[in-house]
Amino acid sequence: MKTESIESRGLVPFRSVHVPTDFSQGSHRAFEHALRLAVDGQTELRLLHVGKDKNPPWDEFPGVRHTLARWGVLERNSDKSDVLDLGVEPTKFFLRTRNPVKAILKDLQATRPDLIVMATHARLGLARIFQSSLCKKVARYSHLPTLMVPHGSEGLVEENTGKLILERILIPISPEVAPARAVKLAGRFVATLNCKQVVARLIYIGDKGDGPAIDVEDTEKMTWEYVSRPGDVLDELNKEVTHFKPDLVVMMSRGRDSVMDTFMPGKLETLTGFANCPILTENVAF
Repeated sequence: MKTESIESRGLVPFRSVHVPTDFSQGSHRAFEHALRLAVDGQTELRLLHVGKDKNPPWDEFPGVRHTLARWGVLERNSDKSDVLDLGVEPTKFFLRTRNPVKAILKDLQATRPDLIVMATHARLGLARIFQSSLCKKVARYSHLPTLMVPHGSEGLVEENTGKLILERILIPISPEVAPARAVKLAGRFVATLNCKQVVARLIYIGDKGDGPAIDVEDTEKMTWEYVSRPGDVLDELNKEVTHFKPDLVVMMSRGRDSVMDTFMPGKLETLTGFANCPILTENVAF
């Protein structure tokens, strides 16, 4: 069994966060997650809307200052310079198009952000997240880290206060789908946020000795656990979600397959426990 060593200390936080938005309530929640990341990590924040509008709908974009004032981060009469003083660099863009997926992917190819944040309309489990056509295509073809926030979920950020809710991260791993990359991605996500004592649990379900051995190091922000056990993958993962209650799932994908497809092709719809949990993913196929 090969052991992969991951340097948890000194992981580079995200420096640019991009949010494709359709102005729906779900997209607004995704924006709030991106804004929390931008404030904590002092990052660039790019909001992008694509559509058929004749004139750019600037008034419909979510308000950065309005949201920060609601959270108590800024005064209600603040101006743009106050946002910049926080280290956040917000910009808003509109692209007129009849092909949203193509336009978004072209923009992402040109800008190459560290993280994409998008809303999904998942209601029936993990499969719905990956079957949400726009989000699925962007996550798959951009080859960039993507945080998918299910519509209607509590998510990681309290809407009215902006408080971060991140205590437990679950990382299902498989030797075939870049387990070391999943660990690094989770580490960068946590490094961007002002949080402490996050428990990150790696879980491999399968025959003893077949799971990847990953050497990780605890930090002030993160402590690591490794769970490896045999059993039915569906049953064991649902048990893990029920008992561990993750706030975030980190899951790598490869081409059309996620790490879950390696475990159980065609059975993602049964993992209903993931329905209200944001998922951080990246397509590692090139």
